[in-house]
Amino acid sequence: MAIDDVGLSNKQQAFKHEHGRRYRANDNAYFFPANEKEYNRLDLQHLSLRMLTDNKSALAPLPEGSLRVLDLGIWAKEFIDEYPQATVVGVDLSFPEGQGFEDERLERRVENSEAN
Repeated sequence: MAIDDVGLSNKQQAFKHEHGRRYRANDNAYFFPANEKEYNRLDLQHLSLRMLTDNKSALAPLPEGSLRVLDLGIWAKEFIDEYPQATVVGVDLSFPEGQGFEDERLERRVENSEAN
């Protein structure tokens, strides 16, 4: 098993390779691979949910002015695009490189939100 590290913010995300697939080395709770096929599956799931919510990033009424938002998942980038006055703390197991997550209004934290 080979392990490679990809540094993000103050924490490094390590990956292990087994049977030709890449997995998160530090997370036994999430058993799906960390590869393009899995990212595509998550994108499709996200798009399906957007369709069910009339393509809205938020269903609750939002106050006028600046917003500080916590995202535990996938829509941080879409939210700051839709609400330019917002800053978002995005928490996820990893962030795919080169997909628009390099924005000064987005603070990325690589964490497991389900961990104790």
